[in-house]
Parts: sequence; structure tokens; C-alpha cells
Amino acid sequence: MKILFPFVGDSIGGSHISTIDLYRTLKADGYDVLILLHDMNGPLARALNEKDIDFHELKTSFLAGESPNIAMILFSMFWNIFSLTKFIIKNDIDIVHGNDLRVNLTWSFATKLSKA
Repeated sequence: MKILFPFVGDSIGGSHISTIDLYRTLKADGYDVLILLHDMNGPLARALNEKDIDFHELKTSFLAGESPNIAMILFSMFWNIFSLTKFIIKNDIDIVHGNDLRVNLTWSFATKLSKA
């Protein structure tokens, strides 16, 4: 089973720290786990590098939820759907676990479309 934890990467808080602990536990139990960041220059990338945790990068032009406008949220969801779906299928991801609203909104349709 392959599990993906996508993050924006522009902040670090309790859910990020919990996910790092979960990542280590899952890896120790033999699960294939990937961490993905949309922002490679933020504090989460620095924290992962300090902890020697590998992660992937997937740049996006827009993340859903960055603007509270419902039309922009939908636009952002559909703008990213093909690149995110391609990443999920290419990497044979079974589970996508998001930890914040922007990631959950951005990844939800792609995850459903890919059948992860």
C-alpha cells in the first residue's frame, strides 16, 4: 500500500509534526509513504530536510481555498486535476491524506478521479 501526504509547505504546525511521526511509524511498519510539497521554499521543506526525510515537489499555479471565492475554488480544483491525477496514477498511490483545507480542496477531485 502506498500513502501520499501532500502539503502546501508554507507553514508548519501540529498536523505537520503529527504527520512526520505517522510517516516514520508507517515506514517502520513497511508501508510505502511519500510526502509531497507544493512550496519547496517554506518552513516545512526546511524541517523535513533537517530530519532527513525525503519529499517530492509538485508545483501548482493555484491551490483551491487560497481565495474564499467559490468560483476561484472550483477553478483551482479543476485547473490542477490532471497534473495531480497523473501524479497519483504514475506513483501508484492508494491513499491521499491531506491535512489542511487548501490541500483537501485541491486534491479531492483528483483523488476521486484516480480512484485512490
